[in-house]
Amino acid sequence: MTTKHTLNIRSQRGTALIEATLGLLVVLFLAGLCIEFAQAHQTRHLMSLALQEAARVAAVTHANPAKWQPALIRGLRATYASKAAQHQHGKSTQRLGLAAYYIDILAPARARAAQNKVFIVKPRHSGHPPDDVLHLRLTYLYVPKQPWLSSAIRSLSRLGSKARAGHQQVLAQARRAGFIPLVAEYKVLMQSDLPE
Repeated sequence: MTTKHTLNIRSQRGTALIEATLGLLVVLFLAGLCIEFAQAHQTRHLMSLALQEAARVAAVTHANPAKWQPALIRGLRATYASKAAQHQHGKSTQRLGLAAYYIDILAPARARAAQNKVFIVKPRHSGHPPDDVLHLRLTYLYVPKQPWLSSAIRSLSRLGSKARAGHQQVLAQARRAGFIPLVAEYKVLMQSDLPE
């Protein structure tokens, strides 16, 4: 014969199982979020190092894109675990009409104008060292490894949908696609003349 005490113990076993399951789900959710943000932070650190190296090369090579952009690409390879991961990252961003990363020359204007033109440097006659500061900005689109985080980023981006221009538009497009845009800037004093 079942007593009141036995029925109470049986109902508590089911309650404890449900509580443990819900508690474990919360712990797994928080652990996944911590791992994702740790990976994003590591990627941001590696891209910052790549940007620094590219800026240093640009400072001594007249800000010639043919010289510093390969240095940036070599540095960004460290953000990928393998060639397959690099290829997958490129495919996932291109599928949505975005690039894997964006590089902008914010200053000086002569270097920004020379980025997409034929590169001609006229040496200065004064003999004074250049006093220009090269300011680069790298925007890298980090693809979250967990699908629920991409969905959450897409949902949150829809809440604040305003018309934007320039760099803000790139950031908004990346968030609408479910990516985490990581931005790093670096300034370096030019050690060579800029193109005219």
